[in-house]
Amino acid sequence: MFKTLKSLLSDNKEALAEIAKIENSVGSVAEEITILEGKLSEAISKRDKYKNFVKQVKDKFKIEEGKELNEDTLNSVLSNIDKSKNQKLSEVEEILKLDISKLEKEVEKKELEIESLKNQTQQTVLETKLDLELYKTTSGIEAVNKKANDIIIGELKNGATIEDGKIVFKESDGTTLRKNGIPMSLSDKLEEIRSSEDYSFLFKSSVNSGSGYQSTNSTNTNSNMSEFTRRKLEQARAEGLDIVL
Repeated sequence: MFKTLKSLLSDNKEALAEIAKIENSVGSVAEEITILEGKLSEAISKRDKYKNFVKQVKDKFKIEEGKELNEDTLNSVLSNIDKSKNQKLSEVEEILKLDISKLEKEVEKKELEIESLKNQTQQTVLETKLDLELYKTTSGIEAVNKKANDIIIGELKNGATIEDGKIVFKESDGTTLRKNGIPMSLSDKLEEIRSSEDYSFLFKSSVNSGSGYQSTNSTNTNSNMSEFTRRKLEQARAEGLDIVL
C-alpha cells in the first residue's frame, strides 16, 4: 500500500514526508498490537490455569459439575472428611473456602483483563486504519489552513467505527448512518461536511481578501448564520483560525 502511494506521489515531497510518518506510525502500532496480543494470550493462559485448579478441587472432593460452591455444598463435602485427622474440621472448611474464593476472584480478574486487552487491541487497530484512510481521503481537502483541517478531521472521526473490516459511522443510539441505502463511507462523510453551510467557512473559496478567509456564501453573514455555525466559527477562531465573514 505504502509503495503504491509513494509511487503515485513521487513528485510531491510534502506528501512523501507525510506518508513516511504514517508508515513509521503504523510500524509502531503493529509492535504495540503484538505486545497487547502477547499479554492477552498470557492472561487467557492464567485464567485457564485457575479454572483448571478449581475443577481439580471439585473433582478431588467429588463436587458435581455445575454445582454451586456455597456453604451448604462445602459443609456436605467436609462432613465426609475423617474427623480423626489432626486438623480440625472448622479449619479445613475455612481453608477450602478461602482458597476457592481466591481462585474464583482471580478467574474474574483475568476475565476483565482479557476483555480490556481485547478492547485496547481493537481500538488500536481502529485508530490506525482510520488515520490511514483519513490521509488518503483528505489528501485534497483544501481547508483554509491546518487548524481548519484539524476541525474537519475531528468531524470525520466523530462516530467512526469498524464493522467487517470497513469504516462506518454510527449515531449515538448505535444506528448506522447510510447514504442511498448503504453505510456511509469516509468520502461520503467528507462530501456531506463540504456541502454543509455550517462548515463552509473551513474550506477554501474562489474569493480571498487579505489574510482572512472570505466566504462566497451570502447566507453565512454574521446576522444570518445558524447558531451551530456561529459556535463552530467561534471555536475555530479561539483555536487560531483567522476568518473574516
